Amino acid sequence: MLRILKLYLLCSIPLLPFVLPAHAQISSDEAGQLRKQIEQLQEGQRRIENTLNVLSNMLASRKVLTDSDSLAIGGYPGLGDGTAKVVLVEFSDYECLFCGEYYAHTFPRINDSYIQTGKIRYVARNFPLERTHPYAKMAAEAAYCAGEQGKYWDFHDKLFTNQKHLAVSELKEYAVSAGIASEPFDSCLQSNRFAASVERDIEEGRKSGVGATPTFLLGYVDPKDPTRIKVEKTIKGSLSFQEFQSSIDSLLAEPSHRDAISEQSVSPGKPDKTAF
Repeated sequence: MLRILKLYLLCSIPLLPFVLPAHAQISSDEAGQLRKQIEQLQEGQRRIENTLNVLSNMLASRKVLTDSDSLAIGGYPGLGDGTAKVVLVEFSDYECLFCGEYYAHTFPRINDSYIQTGKIRYVARNFPLERTHPYAKMAAEAAYCAGEQGKYWDFHDKLFTNQKHLAVSELKEYAVSAGIASEPFDSCLQSNRFAASVERDIEEGRKSGVGATPTFLLGYVDPKDPTRIKVEKTIKGSLSFQEFQSSIDSLLAEPSHRDAISEQSVSPGKPDKTAF
């Protein structure tokens, strides 16, 4: 049923601007209005495609997390105190509109309230939806290439600021504007050095129940293996800050972990030791 609905919408929407009779004539003002309507329809089509893709992935990746579920965080780009016991891991897509909304409106408040204060550690991983976002995977590889020069987060921010312009030539322009040395960056990108890393993100995301973007896994650092977390909660979608706040605060206040958390060094702004 979902497939039929998707085919119907994708086939019908692009035809809407072309239903005028062949003999009709329109003024320049009317032509301008039609162009605007076409742009709005195209944007609407893009949102529908993204929503249908999200639903499809969610159906394909249904999974109930258990207390034994864990996820690797060691070696991935991170922000905040590297010794924090509570960790929030994002799985995102650089072309995903909902991911862009999250970074514009919710992430800054999480950053101010929890990351910069040393309360949590924030880790970034990738989940490009290649069927509808053809540039997302290469953008994810490019961000890892930028990370080789210590510019992961600068480049990451530029990608979300320019979600509709992620062709390879544009990625190279963003690298230059971020102060990234062109030759090693271009070589990294051309060789697909981090293609396997992005594929690993996707594979491990699916194993953890990720099927749409953005998805966040919240948990505690595994005391037996600090390169992994034990996942306690999954947060799906670009939710409000208040919804993230409720989930994060519940883990910070958990009695069984309070002592361990209070013993950590919480120097504000202390960098994640595994950050690119």
